[in-house]
Amino acid sequence: TKPENSLGTLLKTPKSDTELVETLYWTILTRPPGDYERTATADYLGKSENRREALEDITWSLLNAKEFLLRR
Repeated sequence: TKPENSLGTLLKTPKSDTELVETLYWTILTRPPGDYERTATADYLGKSENRREALEDITWSLLNAKEFLLRR
C-alpha cells in the first residue's frame, strides 16, 4: 500500500482513536458508529502495535459489511 493514501493522511492528523473510527464510519458507511462499534474498534486500534494495519483491518471490515454492499 502507498503510505500517502487516504489512510496515511488520516493517520497524520491529531485525531484520537475514537475520532479516527468515526471518520472511517462516516466515510465508508455514511453514518456514525454505534456505541458498541465505536468502543470495539477504538479499543482494537488503541491496542494494536501497528496503527496503520489496524486502520486497514477496520476499513476492510467496513467495506465488506453487508451494509456497505447494500448501499451502492
